[in-house]
Amino acid sequence: MNQNELVKLLSSDQESFLKRLKAAALNELEYWEARPTNLSRELFERYIKTLDETRALQPAQKPRESRNGKHGQTGFQWVFAYEDSFRVAGQVLKVYVKGFFFEESFPRGVEIQSFTKSSPKLRSIS
Repeated sequence: MNQNELVKLLSSDQESFLKRLKAAALNELEYWEARPTNLSRELFERYIKTLDETRALQPAQKPRESRNGKHGQTGFQWVFAYEDSFRVAGQVLKVYVKGFFFEESFPRGVEIQSFTKSSPKLRSIS
């Protein structure tokens, strides 16, 4: 996918969220590896590669409260958060994912703030 197609896809409200997330992460991924609760970047990359982008998943969204992170100043002004599951070594792993797309003026990637084992209760986005 060329840059113009990627910008169009990431800017589209007509495309599924998971399709946009997968395209952004495969193009340019910024991952908060220093966050102690996060699972490994390699595991997130495996999760992204196995995502079924045709699934309908609407994440919770809210305005970003922080401008931290590599793309904090230039990223989209809202964060997404959702829970999902995928297979790893024959076991189902439930995960919580939180992040934002960047750059707002020229969308090209995603910054993942949280990729953790999901708690038994659904998390709020706050």
